[in-house]
Amino acid sequence: MAEKEKDKPKTKAERREQIKARHSGISTDDVEFIPARTRISFFEDDSPKCVVIYIRVSTDDEKQLTSFELQKSYYEDFVKNHPNWVLVKIYADA
Repeated sequence: MAEKEKDKPKTKAERREQIKARHSGISTDDVEFIPARTRISFFEDDSPKCVVIYIRVSTDDEKQLTSFELQKSYYEDFVKNHPNWVLVKIYADA
């Protein structure tokens, strides 16, 4: 194990040099370039999604009861504003 630790590059520059050395002599003609996929924002993705809402109130204080209703209302509206989202269930901890 100590032998492997010794061979590990310690810095980013050392790691880069180790990778270059490992791939030196390879012709770019022998390499297939596969471009990275463009990431789609979760909220911009229009594929159908099943959604659950989790609402939590942390105290028994009377003032927190309105917090519960506000959270529920906010997230129900949020789901409604995404046409391909289906609200499956609302979980709540009072």
